[in-house]
Amino acid sequence: MQRVASLESGLADVKHEVEHNDGSSLKDSAKRTEEAVKGLTHRVNGLAGQVDSLSRQPPPSS
Repeated sequence: MQRVASLESGLADVKHEVEHNDGSSLKDSAKRTEEAVKGLTHRVNGLAGQVDSLSRQPPPSS
């Protein structure tokens, strides 16, 4: 019976990490990280477009 209680406790710990809760679970952390990476990817792509645009301009004449 003690083994079952131990397994149930372990399962509760795993469940806590793989379901959304108050923001402290591994799943919540992964979601925040994914959203941050998407935002950074968007910004990097925008900067890359600006660099490409600038590199196609003729150099200024002196």
